[in-house]
Amino acid sequence: MFWEIHYQLLTIQIRKDINVTTVSIDPVEDLSIEIFPIPANDYIQVKSNDSGREYKIFNSEGKLVKAGLVSQNDKIDIKNLMSGIYKLQLAHSSSSKYVSKQFEVLK
Repeated sequence: MFWEIHYQLLTIQIRKDINVTTVSIDPVEDLSIEIFPIPANDYIQVKSNDSGREYKIFNSEGKLVKAGLVSQNDKIDIKNLMSGIYKLQLAHSSSSKYVSKQFEVLK
């Protein structure tokens, strides 16, 4: 089971102490990524049509386990991740849009 979600976050400050964040789930044609190999072991390679993205990796419980920057066709070291299902979230380099893709790690 592999999925990809495109979404956009918008935060509006109503008062100093109140922020409202909305999430819109819309197709985002300009964001596309491929992750390989699947299943992964020591690294995942990210192929995208955008460069200089911030990435975050979440475990199956939603806990952030790794974060950093990735460019086109970069490899992300995942040697320290245990076997399981993870979600890679990439930020668009010039907007508040994100793309998420699930991948599996087998050790």
